[in-house]
Amino acid sequence: MKKEDVYCEVLDMFAQFFDSHLQGQIAKHPKRQFELGKEMAKVGMRLGIIGSDDVVKKYVKFRLIAQTEPGGGFEKVLQAFLGVMMAMREDLLPVKPQIIRLTTCTTEHLLGTFLAGEKMGR
Repeated sequence: MKKEDVYCEVLDMFAQFFDSHLQGQIAKHPKRQFELGKEMAKVGMRLGIIGSDDVVKKYVKFRLIAQTEPGGGFEKVLQAFLGVMMAMREDLLPVKPQIIRLTTCTTEHLLGTFLAGEKMGR
């Protein structure tokens, strides 16, 4: 499995939490939340093996915040996940001595991807 594939799994897993259909399933069937937790654990283990040190550390921080800030801490959870996304970008677009880095994205730019998706869904 390639690093990019694992990173995409992490992104797909996070995106599921914005799916109102999935939220309805979880509300009606608590077992679905347990299954989703198992899926997240599997993705987390793959990430722990394949991801860069910075990505793994930021993912662990995100998971800790997500577990200790349920509901009301959405902004903190989102900021932590944006940190994971930034670390993934930096890992996939490494700085090479002879090449000028072309990315200048910040967490605010990445936040726009969530807001644009939210507005488009309405």
